[in-house]
Amino acid sequence: AKVARALRRGQIAAADNDGKGGRVSEEPAEARRVRGQLLIDLGREDLDLFGIEELNERIALLEAEIGRVRAQIDKKQAGRAAADALFGRRS
Repeated sequence: AKVARALRRGQIAAADNDGKGGRVSEEPAEARRVRGQLLIDLGREDLDLFGIEELNERIALLEAEIGRVRAQIDKKQAGRAAADALFGRRS
């Protein structure tokens, strides 16, 4: 019960119980990042610290991410259209 409470409070990252008393890791659990937090952090970076080539690489990576997001949107829209065709349009 003590271990369960510690896990819930985030004081212990994981319990490794081998059935023989086991042991418990006392490392602090990492805080879970908020969805989209990496993008927020990326937007706050000081671009003055980057060289021209690094900025061009950053643009290429961001454009690739935009393509990945657009592909996911297309996939979700196709799934929605298929569901609407099968079950009828939602109101």
